[in-house]
Amino acid sequence: MIMTGCKSNIKVMGERRVEVLRLTSQGYSRKEIADKLCYEEATIKRDRMAMVKELGARNICHAVALGFKCGIIE
Repeated sequence: MIMTGCKSNIKVMGERRVEVLRLTSQGYSRKEIADKLCYEEATIKRDRMAMVKELGARNICHAVALGFKCGIIE
């Protein structure tokens, strides 16, 4: 897996997206995350797709790996 560097625009990632990334890293599904955070599943899907783009990742798994690498999630 190719890891990109931490982009400066990561700092503007909202708290909800960080929480979605954290829950994704813990193995929660989109539906489980939506239920836990009281959002529609479609909102979580959009957040995850946006995080992939913001992080310069290839997919959500890569986004989680970059989240750990960049210190966004622990």
